[in-house]
Amino acid sequence: MIKNNAYAKTETILKNYSRMNRSLKFLEEKLERLKKEKQELTASIVKSNRAVLKEENQNYYYTDETLENSINELQQLIIKTKEELAFINKCLSEISDDDYYDIIKLWYLKEKKQRYTREQIAEYFDCDVDTITRNRKRLINELKFLLFSKESIDDLLKR
Repeated sequence: MIKNNAYAKTETILKNYSRMNRSLKFLEEKLERLKKEKQELTASIVKSNRAVLKEENQNYYYTDETLENSINELQQLIIKTKEELAFINKCLSEISDDDYYDIIKLWYLKEKKQRYTREQIAEYFDCDVDTITRNRKRLINELKFLLFSKESIDDLLKR
């Protein structure tokens, strides 16, 4: 069993937060492309279950119904992604009034190349690195209870 599983999952979510936002944008762009393609195909092609309508990047669309299914699946994925991001944002807002909340923003929520090191964060807060480490862990522990309530409680009970 992995120790502090909810803690590790919380860190993973935070480390991938910016990727999740980028992914949502990519999904929305793909949805718009598919909708445009469907409009173009619907206007020019009669439905056929056997005719290949279009080949693009080795993807074959056999009917506008197939394209419609792809659009519907993508819309569902976008909705789910938005719901997950909204939940994460709500959890983050619950700890945002903490004096050390910026640790989370600087350490996890920035794009990977823009993230601060512990030393840079310590300089930002004008404190030592141990203070940053202690408060980062404290904030992650608070977040894990918000993100993974049941699992966090189970972890506590096993101690």
